[in-house]
Amino acid sequence: MIAVANADTALIQRCQANDAAAFNEIVSRYKNRVHTYVCRMVGPGVDAEDLTQETFVRAYMSIHSFQSRASHNTWLYRIATNICIDFARKNSRVKAMTSSLLREDSEDEYDVEREFPDERYDPQ
Repeated sequence: MIAVANADTALIQRCQANDAAAFNEIVSRYKNRVHTYVCRMVGPGVDAEDLTQETFVRAYMSIHSFQSRASHNTWLYRIATNICIDFARKNSRVKAMTSSLLREDSEDEYDVEREFPDERYDPQ
């Protein structure tokens, strides 16, 4: 396990030195694990594939800010978790908006009161 951690550290350092081959190696090593993790969070399918890809895109974009306080593994899973949370929030807003727009409570179609969620509201 220590050899893998050292190899990951070396890969990260190479990535931070703009070595694209090193990042490709990281993707090869972790894509199945990250995909499985994302599938557990959002279910299998195209969304999971897209979110897995987005995880690696964000990792690539922020590789220079990676600090070795946490393991590379932990860092990747944290990125994946945040992406899945963002996805779930976005989907819940879309579902809420769609259901309120499609609701037919009133007999007069022009008298229907519609609710639109405030997208600027962020409870965090």
